[in-house]
Amino acid sequence: MPKSLSLSITLVALCTNLNAQITLTASLANPQPGDTAVYYKSIGNPGPAGAGVTWDFSSLDTSSRKVVAYYGCQPNHSVCADSSIGIFVWHYYLNYDMDSLTDMGWDCNCNESFSIINPKQLLHYPLDYNGPHYADSFQFIRTSQGGYYEYGIGAVDISADAYGTLILPDSTYPNTLRVKRREECKYDWTYNNIGSHNIYTSVDEYYEWYSESSHTFLLQLKLHISTTKVDELSDRLHVDIHPNPANDLLNIDIGADNGEIKQVAMDDIIGRPVVNYAGNHLGNKLVLDVSDLPPGSYFLRIKTQKGVAIKKVLIAR
Repeated sequence: MPKSLSLSITLVALCTNLNAQITLTASLANPQPGDTAVYYKSIGNPGPAGAGVTWDFSSLDTSSRKVVAYYGCQPNHSVCADSSIGIFVWHYYLNYDMDSLTDMGWDCNCNESFSIINPKQLLHYPLDYNGPHYADSFQFIRTSQGGYYEYGIGAVDISADAYGTLILPDSTYPNTLRVKRREECKYDWTYNNIGSHNIYTSVDEYYEWYSESSHTFLLQLKLHISTTKVDELSDRLHVDIHPNPANDLLNIDIGADNGEIKQVAMDDIIGRPVVNYAGNHLGNKLVLDVSDLPPGSYFLRIKTQKGVAIKKVLIAR
């Protein structure tokens, strides 16, 4: 073979390899105990979608560079990670299997916690450029010892919308896959149960770049789309709660389409559990005795075979 032809074939093969796309799988993306992840986290324009894109983020502030060590925290979670800002430390909890990576929430020595009652998918495998979208729903409660209480529902859409070369301040990464995660949330927050509850919807998009060299993203950019105040909070699992306000007894009816009740739990306005009732063969109706609870606002969580519903309940006498 002539040397010029051989050189041309080599260059074509090299260029093809530099622009090749990867398939994100559990073995590639799930963080493992003992892993140390180094990544950038910022807010801004994620750049274009498509094939063979070059994203130049070489001017990112190096203060956005994070180093996170993952460690085992079984049997409750697959893996955990810590992150700190000044004197505050956040503990993150993740579960994973061969199909997905899910967010289980976090807590902090700043006296706040974020509990995801119905886990939120962060990744679903396999992920390919222009492959299928994956949809999931989740519920969450956020509490603070200062009196802040927030609960809500959300939907997430996950897809891989681009691949190409990522340029960061410390290095250049060919063959990166960009994952787009769109989150739509509706949440109700209050402070010390003073005044009316404030109900909002928010839409955010997260863009994460992955390569074959890391068990987590190399860069995450958050793009805030909108925040809107609304009048009421609804959830995907429709249940009937009456009477509300309640005095001594609270009737719960999940209907015939939601299977059986698996668990009923209730928290007070600052997140302290006051009721936790679980069992088999509870049927689709339950009468809850609330006569021992003091008057006030509570958050009722009902777990069924089809999902979790969160309801605001008032005890009044």
